[in-house]
Amino acid sequence: LFRSVELLFEAFAAADRAWIAALAKAETAGTFWTSGARDARGIFLRAPSEPGTLPVAFVNPVTLLEQHGEARTPILLFGAGHIGRALVLALAPLPFSVRWIDARADTFPGHHPANATPVATADPVREIAMAKPGTLLLIMTHSHALDLDLVAAGLSNPAIAFTGVIGSATKRARFLTRLKAMGLGEDAAARLVCPIGVPGIGGKEPAVIAAGVAVQALQTREHLVRRALPANTASRKKSAH
Repeated sequence: LFRSVELLFEAFAAADRAWIAALAKAETAGTFWTSGARDARGIFLRAPSEPGTLPVAFVNPVTLLEQHGEARTPILLFGAGHIGRALVLALAPLPFSVRWIDARADTFPGHHPANATPVATADPVREIAMAKPGTLLLIMTHSHALDLDLVAAGLSNPAIAFTGVIGSATKRARFLTRLKAMGLGEDAAARLVCPIGVPGIGGKEPAVIAAGVAVQALQTREHLVRRALPANTASRKKSAH
């Protein structure tokens, strides 16, 4: 198996400070992309894109597409119980933006990671309707009835790229029967992941379950990014600072 690594060096002159400053400023507003020749000629600023997606595909093999800033995949996490708390901590250092939802405001801890936003709401299902494209839906509430409502909403929303719920094979079978009665087709049911997490991990401790779910989230994120990557396009990530 042969592999090769290509190193590209960019040299900047004092005259380049103006457009480099513009890139640095754009980075503070979120992730964006630039495209241009591989020798750094003709760099063009592209519009910001949703996490896990790329702008218009560039099929020219000599085009260099560069990502500036960190693209965080959105996650809707429902449930602030023991496993939900453990999962938020497991996701803290990872490239995700977590919207952490529970109807019980007093369930959230006093401190939480910077990439997690606690949301106490009496209408959690509404959060799914406002999901950004490419969102991962992770469900682990205290109520099976609420779990079912959230699953149905997630499978019905094309913006949701992954729908996972904590549970068992028995819970999945029960949910599939009820989802069919709700009118959801076989294709939607096939996208339900239950039990959630990487197969083969048998521990039931909250931290162990959270580790498996975090790995599964990373795998899903990688799949979404690879699927969005234009063919025959060189890509790299950098900071404008």
